[in-house]
Amino acid sequence: MSNVKSILLVVLFLGITTSFALAQQALVPSDYNVSRQTWAVLPQAPSALSLVDGCLYVYSSGIMLQAYRKGTDIAALCPDTSLAVTHPQADYFVRHPLTGELYFTRLTSSGQSELFVCQCDEKKGKHKVRRVKLNNVSVVHPTFSADGRIMVFSSNDKKRNYGGYDLWYVISNNGRWERPHNMGSGINNKGDEVSPFVFGDFLLFASNGQDGSLNQFDMYATRLVSRNIVGDTASTIQVGRQKVQQLPFPLNSNVYDDCDLVVDQQNECMYWISNRDANDGCWLLSTDDRLYSTMLWGRVSDRNDNYMAGVNVQLKQSGKTILSTVTDKDGFYSLFIHPERDYQLSISRDGLFTRSVLVNIPDSDGDYLISEMQQNIIMDSLPLDWELVYVDLFRQGTDVRLSHRGEDLLQPVVDFLNDNPRLHAMFTLRCSALDDNGFNKLLTAQRLGSIQNYLTQRVTHPSRLVFTNGNAEFDGNFSIDDLSRLTVVISKGEGR
Repeated sequence: MSNVKSILLVVLFLGITTSFALAQQALVPSDYNVSRQTWAVLPQAPSALSLVDGCLYVYSSGIMLQAYRKGTDIAALCPDTSLAVTHPQADYFVRHPLTGELYFTRLTSSGQSELFVCQCDEKKGKHKVRRVKLNNVSVVHPTFSADGRIMVFSSNDKKRNYGGYDLWYVISNNGRWERPHNMGSGINNKGDEVSPFVFGDFLLFASNGQDGSLNQFDMYATRLVSRNIVGDTASTIQVGRQKVQQLPFPLNSNVYDDCDLVVDQQNECMYWISNRDANDGCWLLSTDDRLYSTMLWGRVSDRNDNYMAGVNVQLKQSGKTILSTVTDKDGFYSLFIHPERDYQLSISRDGLFTRSVLVNIPDSDGDYLISEMQQNIIMDSLPLDWELVYVDLFRQGTDVRLSHRGEDLLQPVVDFLNDNPRLHAMFTLRCSALDDNGFNKLLTAQRLGSIQNYLTQRVTHPSRLVFTNGNAEFDGNFSIDDLSRLTVVISKGEGR
């Protein structure tokens, strides 16, 4: 990744500092929608990230650096010597998930990247290093499937590639690597495909040519092995045949280079290299977001379709806030969450009232690492200390039961009171069926009882509700067209 200049190492869920003779920075970019971030300067031109035995390594400016952690934070990035004893010129390390053998690459004087494996002789206490020859194909940034049977890597083989760097794979047969294969035009194109990483069933990689424009590097995902296989495939593994998905913001900036994504499943975090900072130099960014499988996004507006910026969006479970963000200048928000779980989406802004929405996102069909769901929000705000008038709430004639339309009319009041539990409400009902005021008063009492039963079963704080029979002070001027009229007054104090 020599053409990625101003470098930013992005970390999800971890707070980062560095003591590599550099000062810690604290910056908040306006276009990065997260709730906690830390920036710190890094050495120039990091070329690879790798995770070995739970440790994060950054190869930068010819030096292998290890990230030393304190809890979930990285306390320092310091030169590492533990892996350098394997080979002083190694620039990338990865461990085989089954054999435990340590694989590494090094760049020769001719610019060819070669693959080696280090085997430990426990009896002699020595390391044995041998080169892994894969038909003389160069090997950059190798990664293994969970069962260790498939190795994926990037290569710049000019004769057999679709572009500059392509993704290749090779299958292990009884401990021996077979002939490598180009992953094909479904993944590779005329640009560069680099920095592969296997995460679960998915292959993550970066490319600068998926849209055919050869612009900046963005990160993508595809299922490593096809689930739906047609024909006799007893001896064939269908690698790289599934759909390719561009990872969404904030994983991709869609303006700057983003690549070298690795996922630390033990600490539920991920890291990648980016130059999305506009300043010169190398940067280290930390956020407390996590990688989930669904991105919930949407737009917040009022009833007049005016987009609302600066609105607080909180995701809650069992009343506890687990994620939060703020809408941007165009009213957009985005949050990463687990599918098939119940969430409460709470939307609020100073000077406005709160709106809450229940969210349950179904799981995706398995083709995509990160699915998306849109949830647009309309901010309702009922006026305080004004009389809200509702008519035609009940069934035909003098039926005392609420109609379905009546329940639909009252539901926004229920939602508003539940979202704003400190408010009080007074409900006053008047009925006019006959010239008999005594009957009207009785009808009003029974219908008011239906309203009270409906609301007290649905409003979380029914003690703040007051119900009044308006026919006690009926003046006889009620129109027969207004068979039943409900007035609602919502206030900050006790009901009137």
